[in-house]
Amino acid sequence: MPCSRHPDVVEGLVPCDRCQQPFCSNCVVELLDLVCCGECKTEQLRDMQSSADSLHLPLASVERRLSAWLLDSTLISVPLWAILLLFAPALRLDSRWGALGAGALGLWLSVGYEALLLPRNGQTPGKRALGIRVVAASGAPLSTGQAWGRALTRALLAVLWIVDGIPALFTAERVSLHDRAAGTRVVSWSQ
Repeated sequence: MPCSRHPDVVEGLVPCDRCQQPFCSNCVVELLDLVCCGECKTEQLRDMQSSADSLHLPLASVERRLSAWLLDSTLISVPLWAILLLFAPALRLDSRWGALGAGALGLWLSVGYEALLLPRNGQTPGKRALGIRVVAASGAPLSTGQAWGRALTRALLAVLWIVDGIPALFTAERVSLHDRAAGTRVVSWSQ
């Protein structure tokens, strides 16, 4: 399918996030996380000025997000505790280095769990069970980089988890700090 304005251009096309028509790089502009064609750019700018959600993303409630996080945390914790109990003598958990290694293993499992599962369909098992998914701010599927950035930011803010989540209670888009850093949104979804 060629560029909507330049029929001779068929490679390197990107869809406009509003009208979904294909365009070459000369026909689009980036507005925050959105790619817009010339016609849609004006409407998108008006929506941004009026704080309207032009893509009408069905944002997930904070309660569903928290429930999904608790379920995913349980799914990560059970195998982690099983590994730690089975290999406790070898890991020497009573030493400083053993405890540090166990903490690093837990951190790696939680980051890897989310970062590896989210790029496929925006869901972890907990998010799937609660009918929510993570998408880019434009509504597009997550990139691998966004998934890793979101998971790493969440891990860095784990010590201050309440601080990470407070913005989700008070912003219109229910965006936590790790979502803001990765340019993601959590939306309601059912298949």
